Amino acid sequence: MKTADFLLLLSLLLASCQPKGNNSEKHISNEGLNRKAPDEVKNRMITTPQKAGAIDTTVTYSIEGLSAEGSELKAHYVQDTIRNITWNLYGETGQSIIKYVFLKNGLVSAEEKNYVYEKSITEVNDPGDMKLRSHLKYTVDTAGKLLTDVDDPDFVNVFNEMKAHVPFILLK
Repeated sequence: MKTADFLLLLSLLLASCQPKGNNSEKHISNEGLNRKAPDEVKNRMITTPQKAGAIDTTVTYSIEGLSAEGSELKAHYVQDTIRNITWNLYGETGQSIIKYVFLKNGLVSAEEKNYVYEKSITEVNDPGDMKLRSHLKYTVDTAGKLLTDVDDPDFVNVFNEMKAHVPFILLK
């Protein structure tokens, strides 16, 4: 699907999910936005009114197909502009947590923690069942270009995959 079609469809979905005067949770569906797997992208929108004219919005995305056990991405918006993302990617032998902070200068600060399970995935019950394998910090621009050297042979820049599913500005 073309970017313009995606943005148009997303804006229609978001326009139908206007917040009430109190805290509210809205469920929206992005079915059809991901041509490869339309049923795999599920979203939940939570809006929290702040001071007059400012609304914080958190959208939770389930992005399938990147890791064996799925992933959950929470994007936080202030006044309809993305501020930060926390993305959990779950695998059979471990998991990764990626945090993106969108800076005002157009750059994105990223922190990535990769864990391996100390036990079988079915026996993992708490954080003590995982061991930190790597902790990376790097910078990308909003186009996805890596601006920092990353000295880890297992590093895979998944920013562009995130960008394909998550809008940086919520349209009204």
